[in-house]
Amino acid sequence: MGQDPSEIRREIEETRERMGDTVEALAYKADVKSRAKDSVNEKVDTVKSKVTGAKDSLLGTVSDKAGSVSDSVSGAAGSVSDATPSAHDVKRAARRGKGVAQENPSGWPSGRSPSASSPAC
Repeated sequence: MGQDPSEIRREIEETRERMGDTVEALAYKADVKSRAKDSVNEKVDTVKSKVTGAKDSLLGTVSDKAGSVSDSVSGAAGSVSDATPSAHDVKRAARRGKGVAQENPSGWPSGRSPSASSPAC
């Protein structure tokens, strides 16, 4: 018997802490509803993580493809722009066409007329 009262109090306090932890663990183990809910929440979090990862991957792929399409469209627009005559070229061709029309008001190629090209009936 000759133990110090403060040592006995310390041992009692340690025992109470261990018993408290044990009681909490047993209560959790006995609470099937909470454990099932925790398990479902973990699975939901896992699925959400996988879906988010797949979405990010898909969006990255779509973004890459969109950039490729955008580059193709830009290239095509550049080709169209290169093939399109300038305003100066269009005006010059219009003036030339106007001159030809004024020289030949009938609209038929030079030296031909509707009566000359039609066979006799």
